[in-house]
Amino acid sequence: VTLSNQTTTEKSSSKMATDIRSLRKKIRDEELSVVEAQNELAKLQVDVLNTEAHNTRLMETLGLLDEELREKAGAVEKFELEIKRRNDEIEKKTREIDLLNRKLEKMVGAMEGEA
Repeated sequence: VTLSNQTTTEKSSSKMATDIRSLRKKIRDEELSVVEAQNELAKLQVDVLNTEAHNTRLMETLGLLDEELREKAGAVEKFELEIKRRNDEIEKKTREIDLLNRKLEKMVGAMEGEA
């Protein structure tokens, strides 16, 4: 082997070692990127699960509030019916009082006419 061949082989080996180190660094960097992406994905999956659980709790609360609103609307309707019924009674009694007042006025007028 000649000195020139030996030098070329050494340079080639040195270049190859540098290339191998560079490739190993790139592999480590890519592996780190993959791990970071997996971690980010895991965080997103946890966020999705937490959001779904929160949405479920909100839907349950909404259902309870809707039921309470229906119950209160029913109570309001009953109160409105009772108010209408009592107003009708008041109107009826007012008409009766008016009628009795007219009769009283006629009777008083008749008594005054006789006197």
